Amino acid sequence: MLFCSARTAHRLAVLCDAAGIGHSVRTVYGLPAMKKTLIRRAGLIAGSLAALFILILGESVIWDVRVTGCRDILTSTETEALFAELGVRPGVRRRAVNADRTAAEAVKSSDKLAWAAVNIRGTTAVIEVREQLDPPKEDEPDGGYDGENLIAACDGLITGTEIIAGKPAVSRGQSVKKGDLLVSGVIDSTRIGVRITRARGEVRAETVREITVTVPYRYERNVPDGREDEEISLIFFSKEIKLFSKSGGAEHDSDTVSERNMPRLPGGKVIPVGIDRVKRVGYSAEEAVRSGAEAERLADFELSRRISDALSGGAYPVRKTVVREVGEDAVTLRCELVAVENIAVPQGFVFLTGGDG
Repeated sequence: MLFCSARTAHRLAVLCDAAGIGHSVRTVYGLPAMKKTLIRRAGLIAGSLAALFILILGESVIWDVRVTGCRDILTSTETEALFAELGVRPGVRRRAVNADRTAAEAVKSSDKLAWAAVNIRGTTAVIEVREQLDPPKEDEPDGGYDGENLIAACDGLITGTEIIAGKPAVSRGQSVKKGDLLVSGVIDSTRIGVRITRARGEVRAETVREITVTVPYRYERNVPDGREDEEISLIFFSKEIKLFSKSGGAEHDSDTVSERNMPRLPGGKVIPVGIDRVKRVGYSAEEAVRSGAEAERLADFELSRRISDALSGGAYPVRKTVVREVGEDAVTLRCELVAVENIAVPQGFVFLTGGDG
């Protein structure tokens, strides 16, 4: 018995007649006629049903979480984790999110937040935050500091000051040591008396840094040893369902590579259904030897990187002196870097009057 379309049945009947083959044609309607087709395309049917289910369910849950307003104190990842603990995450029903209460709890639980708001726009939760410009320090007393001084972060020769608040304690051309007072937060005026403030501003100084880089010829490198673990999981909103797991003994001394594939709709909207793949590759250490030229190139690169890090806070170089030592076991670079930078750092204080003593 062969199931086919009416057009195909007609063509087959003509061919059978021409070949003298007996046959009969029976017309079948309804589900029996579709049974074979459905069986052959079961995956397509299952996928269509799953897509329909996701679309129906997706209208009532949060698909995506977006964060705006993070700058220097908070990262988007930290903010997402904070609000996820408070119930704002993919897979949560929209009606279960109390936007105002959640935002208030977030500000209360984090000393890095000054303000927050949660807006549910369709299936996307948009989290807006404003950071605390002056978050409390970990070692700050319970009552807080009365004011702040600016002190020297390192030794230096003062080249200039830009004071916004406070009383300058140093002048251009003066040498200072680490910890010396640069700008006082106590202002004593004969007209209004003593006033306490938080000193603000920049005190730029010429500083000297000693940077030493050593690159040995002999070193250890990691080589894959054949151990490999792999896990594949299905991500469905906030749930993770493990689909596949292979253990190859790579729990220790291994590198981990994670890959998460989340499809996007036109316009950039993330669909909260995807595949997460985690692979761990084991390695063993073996001794290797680099040439003198390779060691020198690596030392030059590392010195450039460390100088760049030293100047990343707005400092600019004045001069540098580099001494290169090529020994039997290693290449060593000794650099003296002279730069001009802001050396002022805040230090809080509690002001005690004569009656408090």
